Amino acid sequence: MASRAVNQPALASAKGTSEQAGAVVPLKFIYVPQKLEVYEYETAIFQCIIEGYPTPRMSWQRNGTPLVPSRTVAIQCKGSLCTMKIQNVQPKDAGQYQLVIENESGRVERSIELLVLEKIRTINRVKRNSQPAISSIRIYRHINDYSPLVGEYIILNAEYYAPSIPTVRCFHNGRELEDGRIFHKSVSQRNLSLVLEKAKASDSGTYTCVLETIDGCMKVMSAEIDVQDPKWSVPIDKLSRIVRELPKVITITEGTEVELSLELQCCELVKCSWKKNGRPVKDSSDFAYIDHGNGKFGLRIKDPFLDDAGLYECVIEMGKQQHLTSSCYLDVLELDQQQPPMDCDHRLPVRFVRFPLAQIALEGDNVEFYACVHPPDIRLRWYVRGLEITSGTKGFSMESRDDGGNILRIFNTAYRQSGEVKCCIPSTTTDPQGQLCAYADLCVLPKAYVGALERKEIERHSMVGQKLRFLHCLQDEVVLQGDDVIIEACYQGQPPSDLRWKRSGRTITDSNVTTSNLPGRTRLLLTNIEPAQGGKYSIQLDKTCPETELSMCLRVESPPEPPAGKPTTSVVSHTSLNVSWNPAPYDGGSAITGFVIEMQQSGEDRWVCAKRVPNSFSCLIDSLQQDGCYRFRIRAENVHGTSYPTPASDLVTLSEDKRSNGTSELRAN
Repeated sequence: MASRAVNQPALASAKGTSEQAGAVVPLKFIYVPQKLEVYEYETAIFQCIIEGYPTPRMSWQRNGTPLVPSRTVAIQCKGSLCTMKIQNVQPKDAGQYQLVIENESGRVERSIELLVLEKIRTINRVKRNSQPAISSIRIYRHINDYSPLVGEYIILNAEYYAPSIPTVRCFHNGRELEDGRIFHKSVSQRNLSLVLEKAKASDSGTYTCVLETIDGCMKVMSAEIDVQDPKWSVPIDKLSRIVRELPKVITITEGTEVELSLELQCCELVKCSWKKNGRPVKDSSDFAYIDHGNGKFGLRIKDPFLDDAGLYECVIEMGKQQHLTSSCYLDVLELDQQQPPMDCDHRLPVRFVRFPLAQIALEGDNVEFYACVHPPDIRLRWYVRGLEITSGTKGFSMESRDDGGNILRIFNTAYRQSGEVKCCIPSTTTDPQGQLCAYADLCVLPKAYVGALERKEIERHSMVGQKLRFLHCLQDEVVLQGDDVIIEACYQGQPPSDLRWKRSGRTITDSNVTTSNLPGRTRLLLTNIEPAQGGKYSIQLDKTCPETELSMCLRVESPPEPPAGKPTTSVVSHTSLNVSWNPAPYDGGSAITGFVIEMQQSGEDRWVCAKRVPNSFSCLIDSLQQDGCYRFRIRAENVHGTSYPTPASDLVTLSEDKRSNGTSELRAN
């Protein structure tokens, strides 16, 4: 196994000399994306990296039919990079595409699946029933620690769920990678793929990827890349193997969260998948794939049912069609409804009183995580990226207080500590697997991540005696209902407590509002803003100093509400009616410019516009059919659009009765 790990890449690294000597380099794919997700009417870009000598011939196919350049399809090959672009993709373009490379030594092909996502279409920007956005990025495949050989490409792959397509910045030992070093880059709402230039010995070190979305969600992934000389075999102690297997059997009661975990030692790129009773288990919020990027993998089952019992198998896929497996039987017992009586010291259930919060820090900062539990004599167990922290772990300290407070301190934070921080209430002797867990994220940012201005503010932030103040003012804004609004403020100094935004003097608790705080900067995001969320927004650095408060007025406008109640009608003649209605309760923040009168005739389903009137609350509708039956409804209008309609009026039937005195009476039935 060690010799194969050296000889094959050695050919790739020696490609240049092989060409001169006339030697044949076997065909192979260095990088191939398995799946592309593109919104309709956008451009799909297929990119693959190949290698082989003599120089291979390349062709793109779909279902066995070769594709040729056209008005919407562009194909090119530069060196080892093969690219195909399909412009203005449509749902019919979804499917499997193949790249075929061949020369005198053989033929190799790979498939790529194209998914065409439907764009959300709306008639206007108003969203009456908006759902809160996803509040974080969840990573289920981390960039891996591994050891490429000199001359190989450095590949950083990750898979995740994000509320929007994130921006990605990559750093090597704290310095941002130059564009010239990135051979290929692909970022979507589900995955990240970075292929860096062919590795040199000096490229070893820590690679950090920072993902940030427009709504302030942030994740930091870090991996140790150790570039090896192909002249040397892989050391025995670095050969791929599972160093901590899954337990043979785990027994839990239903409803108790459980995590199946194992640890892998490997110097290659790997991909983890899970099976239950031989069938694949897809990553989800209930069956969450855990990948810390340091060889620690897991499957976290949030709320196991009796049906979730079975044989679970973890499959670790590596290069050269090799894989490792480990299995575990999960036994789920029915929850006993008759709980045994507890003594007086434990009448209240074991629980978290306060959960730890996510932290963002710069490299070298000190960070604290705080959690509070009941009963207060419980001591929590802490984990950082799957590694349990003990009293002997260097760079960490733990504290337990009499009031139930537990603190984890991390000193001189490093990139490799970015990831999940977990605290657990230890299990009891009666329920060894029934532990309670809480989770938080730690993001350790390179100092080069922040801009020059923000870096100056961070330096000011750390200076003793620096005045606490905001660096700018906020401007009043007018936005439309359904917009996403970001309010950001930069400051200097160190606030004495966590910064909290307020609206009209009250702390904001809306489900569609998120806050993110970085050193020297705080940001408030309102997703799908509603009219009720307009008002005065403020933030204060120090409650004891009124001059450290910053505020702005946010005005939310929208189409108006419909007029109150249903319209009424009165007969004017046997072919005309007078329709009247009430004012609209709310004008949407902008003056009402008029009303639309819609009419429906009996026996028809559709409504037609009968008349538009300016600011008036009644209207004459004429040219109607005698003995016709009609309903009416009203819409209000302003510069932003039209309201929903009012309830329909009562059905009106025009008829004429002759009285005994010779006059006629018009009546509506």
